[in-house]
Amino acid sequence: MIQISDYVDIKKRTKELGYNKSISFARLPRNFETAKSKDELLHESSTPTIRILWRQNNIVEKIIISRD
Repeated sequence: MIQISDYVDIKKRTKELGYNKSISFARLPRNFETAKSKDELLHESSTPTIRILWRQNNIVEKIIISRD
């Protein structure tokens, strides 16, 4: 099934959530577009596996959304 949705302006959205880092490649939380604050962001259960695979393949991760 194909699902069509509007484009999310990541740079604008990260600023709305209080982050100002620039990004070129990112793994975004499930509700990135709809969260009211960074405390509401939900990460997929596969996130740790993705991070390990990126590291093993020398893909540098810049964390823009964290639970500080």
